[in-house]
Amino acid sequence: MDKEIFKIEDVESQILGAISAITAPVVQTLSPRGGNVLYQDGTSNEVVVSNDGVNIAKSIKLDNELQQSIVRTIRESALRTNLEAGDGTTTSILLSSVLLREGLKLRRDGKNPMELVRVFKEAGNKLVTRIKEMAKVAENDKEILNIARISANNDDDIANKVLQTIKVAGLDGMVFLEPNNKKEDEIIEDIGFIIKQGLFRPELRTGQGFTANYTKIPVLITDKRLYYKEEAESILRAVFNGGFTEVVIIARDFIGEAVNYFLANHAGGKFKILLVKEPNTTETDSERMEDLSAYLDSKLVSEKNGSIVNKISIKDFTIADKVFSDATKTIIFKENNTSNPRLSMRLSALRAELVKDKNDEKLKERIASLTNGMVTIKVGASTGIELRERLFRFEDAVNASRAAMRHGYLPGGGVALLNAYHAEDYPEEYRALFKKYCESSIRQIAKNCGKDSDTIVEITKDLQEDLEDPSIGFDAMTMTHTSMLQSGIIDPFQVLDMSVLNSISVACNILGVNYFIINKKKEEKCQHKK
Repeated sequence: MDKEIFKIEDVESQILGAISAITAPVVQTLSPRGGNVLYQDGTSNEVVVSNDGVNIAKSIKLDNELQQSIVRTIRESALRTNLEAGDGTTTSILLSSVLLREGLKLRRDGKNPMELVRVFKEAGNKLVTRIKEMAKVAENDKEILNIARISANNDDDIANKVLQTIKVAGLDGMVFLEPNNKKEDEIIEDIGFIIKQGLFRPELRTGQGFTANYTKIPVLITDKRLYYKEEAESILRAVFNGGFTEVVIIARDFIGEAVNYFLANHAGGKFKILLVKEPNTTETDSERMEDLSAYLDSKLVSEKNGSIVNKISIKDFTIADKVFSDATKTIIFKENNTSNPRLSMRLSALRAELVKDKNDEKLKERIASLTNGMVTIKVGASTGIELRERLFRFEDAVNASRAAMRHGYLPGGGVALLNAYHAEDYPEEYRALFKKYCESSIRQIAKNCGKDSDTIVEITKDLQEDLEDPSIGFDAMTMTHTSMLQSGIIDPFQVLDMSVLNSISVACNILGVNYFIINKKKEEKCQHKK
């Protein structure tokens, strides 16, 4: 493919045009009084009305190949923020635009591009250190609710449902978002260790329908295939000798004589038996069995230890508080009233693995099963456009709330970054740039509210000093100044952290080059019929 080569000084106006193209529609959505954007979905051409920065940014495509490369670079950096922190696309794009515009001016004035890169990186590290010192971990319902509300664009209904979801799923539990075929939202909770396999045989149901329910029941976990009648006899004898007539057996498989023996005893009424085949266990892989064993703090009766005939006792079982099984899944729940070092160690190991591969869905699912389980939010709406918008808001609220619980939160409304600026942190010739950078969020919020940004910034600083409260900021909802923390206007630390680092990264990537080598766009040939 043919290439076009551009010197950065010769295409500065095109670069500035690209920055404006992606920045203008996105940043005007900032704050509760920000505006919406109507755009066409790139795949289906469906019309969408949204103030979600992620999807607005994704929808922007320019004909000019050089400009599109700039847009793509800014967008991908901002989407990294969203991927890591669950929110912050708009802030990331806003901060990137300030650095790029001001950086181009400095280049025009003769600043060496490599010096710009060095200064920008040093400044980013200092800002992140300062905002980290301000962060406080979200620990109670009120704090989580406030984070969820802001990320859901001040929708109290979504915020409350997200809080309910997080209280069930915890930090590591799986949260699934699905469209509902009704107007109303539905929340489906699966609490406990989830095995994606239901009743081994329909004869083992205990109530109406294809379900089985048990409380305070002994559970045996084994990676063996139970085949012989003698194995089944040994298990039931151990249960009976332990004073129980109910049992849950989770095994690699049930075949041969053992199955018939279990079914006969269940049907005869002497025992109530639930058989569950672990679907994810192979000949060499007992990970899920070991996970369940750690969750219940129980033994794993292993194939490698040989036959269980006449060797098994009630000590090889553990007591589960609740067990539920239907056609598709089994949920085992045990109150964690006592310390469980095995579970803590296993979770630490799995989380360490997940750090190496953040997209490993199997690991995420295993961690979820070991914590609080899984929640499915079926999102309702009257129209397709409304449904997409609500799905975006639910997703942002869940991700941002968890980020605040993991890494902490800060005063919102642009206040944290405003307070992070200290002139002495930067060389004198760069102080004006970083002052503008650190004030850009609060200024954009003021602009979106129809207020003079200089006035809002000055009032904010004066009130912070007079009231000795660095959390004072401008509340876009009430159009007054207030304590951001007391009013629940807060941002997750990770969102601001990633916004700063990724905006610095994109500015260094673009400002640090002297030439652009771009694919030449093919001209479309028009055929005219005579």
